[in-house]
Amino acid sequence: MSIPITCHTQDNVSVIEEQAQVNTPCIPDFLLYIHEPEYDFFLRELVRTSLTSVVQVFFAEQWPQVATDLCQHTLSASKQDCLVLFYLMLNVDANLKKQIVLLDKPQNRTKIGRFLYDLKHTLVPNFYTSEQCSLAQFVLDCQDAYIIS
Repeated sequence: MSIPITCHTQDNVSVIEEQAQVNTPCIPDFLLYIHEPEYDFFLRELVRTSLTSVVQVFFAEQWPQVATDLCQHTLSASKQDCLVLFYLMLNVDANLKKQIVLLDKPQNRTKIGRFLYDLKHTLVPNFYTSEQCSLAQFVLDCQDAYIIS
């Protein structure tokens, strides 16, 4: 029986570290910089790539209409809408999580891990269950959670 990809063994960590050193530029505190205007195009690409990944994993590459609509929406959506989609996709897409870890410096891995825990167990559930949590508030809560993690 093989170990699921979600389990972290020393071999998986070594592979991720090797990929980070070879293929990816380091952007320290990437989750803060993604809010900046110069990362707008990159943010939209991350969301579209993540949608593709989720469709491949969960829908056997059969694009549901909602995924198609979201992908199209990222082309003209406001920055805030894209940030909301980014954080929601970050909550469910293992490939996006891995890419974020690879983009940031290795010293921030614990910080990112803590943020992802808060995203899954606090931020996203609050966003879905609280009528007072607007899109803007969700984005600010995510940004604040990363800063204090």
